[in-house]
Amino acid sequence: MSHVTVTVSFNTEKHADLLAWLNDGSNRSDKIRRACEAVFRNQGSVTLLDVLRAIEDLQHVGIIVRERDKARDDGDEPAEAVLALNRLGL
Repeated sequence: MSHVTVTVSFNTEKHADLLAWLNDGSNRSDKIRRACEAVFRNQGSVTLLDVLRAIEDLQHVGIIVRERDKARDDGDEPAEAVLALNRLGL
């Protein structure tokens, strides 16, 4: 198995949020690969799994995610979405 190294540059002001995310102590290469794969595979669309992973990443770096107001249950959400959101424990 061979590996390829790719160099990427960032503007420290324009991309400060990305640099903070990349420098949080976790594996930078893995984060960059996951981000590239998500865009490539989803052609830019965001899935519920993408949202879940983003929330988990935020929780990993110590950001507390909590509900603002009690959500109204009008039954319009697909069952799979309700199950996934319930698994978040928010």
